[in-house]
Amino acid sequence: MLKYILLFITTTNLLLCNSNKYLATQRTIIPFQFTYNANPIFHFGGMVQNDNQRLFSGLQIQPTSNLIIGGLISPQKSENNLSLYYQIAIGYISNFKLLNLFSNSYQLSLHRDRFSANGDLRWFSFSVVESAKVGLLKMRLCWNHLFNNKWEEKSLSLSSIIFSNKKVKLRLGSLININPDISYIPYLFISFVI
Repeated sequence: MLKYILLFITTTNLLLCNSNKYLATQRTIIPFQFTYNANPIFHFGGMVQNDNQRLFSGLQIQPTSNLIIGGLISPQKSENNLSLYYQIAIGYISNFKLLNLFSNSYQLSLHRDRFSANGDLRWFSFSVVESAKVGLLKMRLCWNHLFNNKWEEKSLSLSSIIFSNKKVKLRLGSLININPDISYIPYLFISFVI
C-alpha cells in the first residue's frame, strides 16, 4: 500500500509542477535527431545565453526504426551557484514525407532545472521536428510547445548540418523565442555515432 501512495505523490508532483516559463524557454534544448541505424548517438555541445556559455551532453538510442529514446544533461555555474538542467525524451519517427523532401518526428520530453537560484523548475515539451535535404544543405526546423500546469509557451529551433559523415555530425543552429520579444540563442553541437 505504501508503494502506491508514494507512486501517487510522485505522479502528482510530476503533473502539478512549478516552473517559470521565461526560464523554461531560455533553457530548453532539443538536440535529438533521427537516423536509420540502431547505434547509440552521443551529443556534445554548447550555447551562449545571456553572455554565459552553457555546455551540454546527451545520449540517444533508437531501438526500432521509428522510436527515439534519449536524455541530456547540462550543468551551469552562475555566480556562486551550480545548477543542473536535464531532460528525458521519447520520440516517434513518422513515415510520412511531404513531397519526398521532408522527414518528421514527434518528441515528448520532461525537463528539469535543479539547484538554481530560482529553485527547482520542471516543465514538459511536445516538439515537432521537420528535416529536409535540399541539394547539399540539410536543414532542421523544430517547433516546441512548452508547458506545465500553469503556463504554455512556444519556441522554434532552426539548425543546419555543416559537416557530416557516417560517424560524426556537426550542427549549427539557433533557439528562437517568440514571446514577449523575439530573441535568439545560438548553439553548436557535435554528434558521434557509436
